Amino acid sequence: MTRVTEFVMGFPILLFIIAIGFTISDRLQQITLGGHLAHGVIALVVIIGLFSWFYPARVVRAQVLTLRGSEFVEAARMIGASDARIIRKHLLPHVVGTIIIYATLMIATTIFLEAALSFLNVGISLPDASWGNLIAQNYGTLLHPGPALPEGGAPKSHTAFWATLFPSIGIFVSILGFNLLGESVRRAIDPEGRA
Repeated sequence: MTRVTEFVMGFPILLFIIAIGFTISDRLQQITLGGHLAHGVIALVVIIGLFSWFYPARVVRAQVLTLRGSEFVEAARMIGASDARIIRKHLLPHVVGTIIIYATLMIATTIFLEAALSFLNVGISLPDASWGNLIAQNYGTLLHPGPALPEGGAPKSHTAFWATLFPSIGIFVSILGFNLLGESVRRAIDPEGRA
């Protein structure tokens, strides 16, 4: 499993996701769970889910391998505790903090990835709103020429920067908020900074 993880992590993930997204997203775009979800949400869930578990798996695996040789695990093994009990009672309480911290950081990464995929028309498509497709629809309006003057003079240019500025600010604030949440959770779980 580790070799598979390392092999897949060697690919440029965004390009790999886009290639797979264009091949399977047409079939997944139509799945809306009875109209409760927008077109493309299931495609995003499947695509992001397939490619976002590698890094948390490696982090948790490294921590479990470190804890596996600990004295309390050896003591539990010596008194006859099963592997399931050792995992549930001894390893999981030590790993759950790392999982929570990594989950908050992965939310920020997933927000950015969803916006990038929707921008590239792999995820949620119009008329359903997504920060990515709002930016994709309006990024050409940052600076475009205005109407020509009646006397044939040079056209004035005007900006419509708000069409891309507000979704971009929304992405920035969300990612910053979840990163700060992850940092504060890390400090609350491990105030001495060991994690």
